[in-house]
Amino acid sequence: MNRQPTLRSARQTIAATAALIGLTGLILLGMEHHDLTDALERNGLAQAALLAENLDTAVMFEDADEAATLLASLSHVPSVQGTAVFSANGYLAQWGDVSTAPTSLNVPPGQRPRLEHRLEALHVFQPIVVDNRVYGHLWLGLSKRPLYAAMTSFALAAILTGVLSLLIVARMTRRLAQQVDQARLDVNYLSRIDPVTEAPNRQSFDQDFQAALHRQRGVLLAILDLDDFKLVNDTHGHLVGNQLLKAVAHRLVEFGRQAEASVYRLGSDEFAVVFTGSFQGTRVQECLGALQSAVGQRMDVINRRFELRATIGASLYPSDGRSAHALFRKADTALHEAKRVDRGGIMCFTEQMAQAIATRQSLIADLRHALDHDGLELCFQPIVDTRTGCVTSCEALTRWHHPSRGPLSPAVFIPLAEEAGLIGRLGLWSVREGCRIARMWERKHGLTIQMGVNISILQLQDDAFIEELPRVLAAEHRAADDLKLEVTESVLAGSFDRMGEMLLRLRSLGVKISLDDFGTGYSSLAYLPNLPIQQLKIDKSFVDRVPGPDEAVIQAIVTLATHYQMDVVAEGIETAEQAQLLTRAGCRHLQGFYFSPAIPADQFPAACAQIVQQRDQYLIAPAADTV
Repeated sequence: MNRQPTLRSARQTIAATAALIGLTGLILLGMEHHDLTDALERNGLAQAALLAENLDTAVMFEDADEAATLLASLSHVPSVQGTAVFSANGYLAQWGDVSTAPTSLNVPPGQRPRLEHRLEALHVFQPIVVDNRVYGHLWLGLSKRPLYAAMTSFALAAILTGVLSLLIVARMTRRLAQQVDQARLDVNYLSRIDPVTEAPNRQSFDQDFQAALHRQRGVLLAILDLDDFKLVNDTHGHLVGNQLLKAVAHRLVEFGRQAEASVYRLGSDEFAVVFTGSFQGTRVQECLGALQSAVGQRMDVINRRFELRATIGASLYPSDGRSAHALFRKADTALHEAKRVDRGGIMCFTEQMAQAIATRQSLIADLRHALDHDGLELCFQPIVDTRTGCVTSCEALTRWHHPSRGPLSPAVFIPLAEEAGLIGRLGLWSVREGCRIARMWERKHGLTIQMGVNISILQLQDDAFIEELPRVLAAEHRAADDLKLEVTESVLAGSFDRMGEMLLRLRSLGVKISLDDFGTGYSSLAYLPNLPIQQLKIDKSFVDRVPGPDEAVIQAIVTLATHYQMDVVAEGIETAEQAQLLTRAGCRHLQGFYFSPAIPADQFPAACAQIVQQRDQYLIAPAADTV
């Protein structure tokens, strides 16, 4: 930090203080001179008046001897240099040094005393008056040497006091200047250092990164985000979380020293690492891989062991941009894309990525518009009861016919809805629209159909979604058991307790819970008796291998469901043979293209009638007890 302004300010303060002390000394010296001069004048006038009163007789009778005797009485007064008496006829008598005494010709006339200042003495002229008549004059010469001696002593004391004061002020000023400099250093340090991790902060990054772009030929910016760090805070508390962040920062700083890179904490669980130099060949991936490995090592914090993962997004100067803002934005874009596609991975910015993000943002805006203006529709795939061959339920599938892109797969727009926070609205719309259409089928066609709607893990975690369900059912005049919510096995792979709690809340409303894609996700049998699940849906991947070795797997799933009093649906039926074999295995409900694809609502009643007509092709007495 530049100390010149502080030193210059200190010098100016000392100079101003010196000038003030000097001016004060001069003022005090002038006041002292005035007081001493005033005392000298009063003393001279008093002595002259007293002596003139005693000389009046000698002057009247012009008795020179008497006058000389009286004048000699002043010999004991140190300040009197000399004195002389003048009668009306001229010089009468004198005492002391009268070299500067006036002659009778230049004695001032009048009856009032008069003072006359000379360099070395004060001259006092005192008229000798008797009965209002002036008989003569007394001249009294007072030396100014005592005055000058007193003035010199006072000036020396004032100078000594001023110098001492100036030295004290100078010392205090310099000490204050040092304290100000230190305070500035402390403030500058605190403004550039993160208080939790003691690593350089975002302000340091902004300044240093811009400077690095001007100095270096190549700069690699990596933005690092700790995966699932919020879970650490929620589980262990913020004290542990902060200590873990500090440990991560320490490890990153050590890595930076070895890799000649700079490390900064941007905020929360996000860090920036700036590499400089030449980035030819595979050096970019080597740097980013080493960075990820440094974070991925085990860490022990407050008697707890953590194994962290980091997602990294990066941009390269000058190929990805020449300004700090552009490079940071692109690295941040790469980070978010990596978190969306491959958490715990590494992704460098590409223009194709930017185009894909722009397309995705455009689709999100279009999806929001579609939700606001009835731009979505539901299609329904029938689910057949193998005991009767009738359609008793269906699965509602959302379809979006984009105005310019045509039909879009749910695999495209469902993740977009989750990313944009629209999945809750989309889920409630699906439930509301499905219930409305089921009511219409019942009123117009006499069909009693249980409506199945898929929900995601984000909807399960959304309290608003669960709270809104009863109001939607009431508004569409549907009973809770007319609705079946289908959740995939994969939702249980996260916080099992949390998901179990949310499923219990749903079941307490009276809706039916179906576990979709059973056998492909969180395949643990331990959770089945602890969850409020009424139905298992066997995944299509098993059905595809029927006839074949997976018949035994399906039979085992049916046996398991029978034990826990759960219904079984086999989805993905494409042939009559599969329908027969799965019916014989004990599957009570079948779903697949063999019966019907997902179709619009107005085609559903006719499809149900056609399915009933072809039931003789697969409807046989099952070999096992049906569930």
